[in-house]
Amino acid sequence: MPYSFSMDPAGSTSEEPTTVAQRLINATIDVIDSEGEAAVRVLSIVETVGVPIPVLYRQFGNRDGLVQAAQSERLIRDLRAELNQINARLDATTCREEFEEALIGIARAMMTPDRAEVRL
Repeated sequence: MPYSFSMDPAGSTSEEPTTVAQRLINATIDVIDSEGEAAVRVLSIVETVGVPIPVLYRQFGNRDGLVQAAQSERLIRDLRAELNQINARLDATTCREEFEEALIGIARAMMTPDRAEVRL
């Protein structure tokens, strides 16, 4: 069976964020995913989350710190989603041959030309 990666754009977390920092990161990720990194505006993010602007600066230092934290979280979510898919595929194997076939399929899927940017 061929194996392919598909990304869960919402990430792998389904829990409500419990910290202000996580809510700020999530709001920033939403903007990045829908409009791009250049569209991230500090005032818009704090209004969305419902906190005063000094809270954002206390948590992240500045806009760049917030964007860096959001991009790091996006990467972690993407990697977690891929690892979950890999684990599920490997867990479904019942013998050595299936396991080897699964590993080869995973490696081939990871090395396709359309994933060159992800590999970088």
